[in-house]
Amino acid sequence: MSDDAGARGPVDQKVETALAVFFVVFSALFIWQGTTIPEPPRNISVGSGTFPIIVGAIMLGVSIALAWRRLRDVYPGLFGRGIGEMTVVPLDDDDTKIDDWPAVWAVLGGFFALIATLEPLGFIVSFTLFLFGLSNFFSPRRWLRNLITALVFSLFFFYLFTEVLLQRLPNGILAPLFE
Repeated sequence: MSDDAGARGPVDQKVETALAVFFVVFSALFIWQGTTIPEPPRNISVGSGTFPIIVGAIMLGVSIALAWRRLRDVYPGLFGRGIGEMTVVPLDDDDTKIDDWPAVWAVLGGFFALIATLEPLGFIVSFTLFLFGLSNFFSPRRWLRNLITALVFSLFFFYLFTEVLLQRLPNGILAPLFE
């Protein structure tokens, strides 16, 4: 293990390793689910599964890199074989350790809240709340700017997906405004 790995507790190391492996599995499942989305019966160049597959591929690449760095930290001799002998791979500074657990839990909680509220509240409301909540968590003094930015981003992405890419997003409680 690296020198600073001993400074962290064994629970932190196990959690970080488990998260790294979970992200790889989650990304692979995300890509698989993207391939199972049925294509609409219209003649368009960008289908329903295009963006999930692109996002899944990016997530998979980043999560593999994270898992590689994490496993290289945990098992340094396993990934450093030379020709006929074991060589030591010099480890970089540990960039994979998580120092701010409240921020990690806030982002994960916000993401799960977004998933839970997407259908009932609709994309605009739930995405605005998601962005506003996270931006307020990280920059609480600028709540008005955070609110305006979250609303503008939500409206922009709603317009992009529904009007430009012709993909349906849930309207939720704002459904009467879109009829």
